[in-house]
Amino acid sequence: MDQKKQNFWAMACHLSTFVGFLGVVPFGNFLLPLVIWLVFRKESEAVDDQGRESLNFQFSLMVHLVGLVVAALVIAVVSVGWNALDPRYFSGDLFFGFVMLPLIVLVLSVLFACVLVVYAAVEAFKGRRFRYPWAIRIF
Repeated sequence: MDQKKQNFWAMACHLSTFVGFLGVVPFGNFLLPLVIWLVFRKESEAVDDQGRESLNFQFSLMVHLVGLVVAALVIAVVSVGWNALDPRYFSGDLFFGFVMLPLIVLVLSVLFACVLVVYAAVEAFKGRRFRYPWAIRIF
């Protein structure tokens, strides 16, 4: 495989995650990079490397976001008891503290992830190896 194709498919490993972000394919942010990586990993070291990196980041992002949601629920329950889960008990402060604040952090995390994915795709297209910060290396 020539260098242009290698760079294109390495970039595609990163950009294909937006299919999942946009809700087009459930778990598409993990499945499409996995398919690209499985198809082209033996033909190109760049695709193998960037495919692994993309998969590691998407898995890490999923773990971090699930952890954020669980932490928000635990903090809400510990702070105000089981009533925190009953919508009748939400006053303005409780609603902001336990619903809106974690939601804002969640949205900012996803936006930050999108910026990182675009940056990684640009770097991969240029033929450079990119490493996501805070990614758990599994693959």
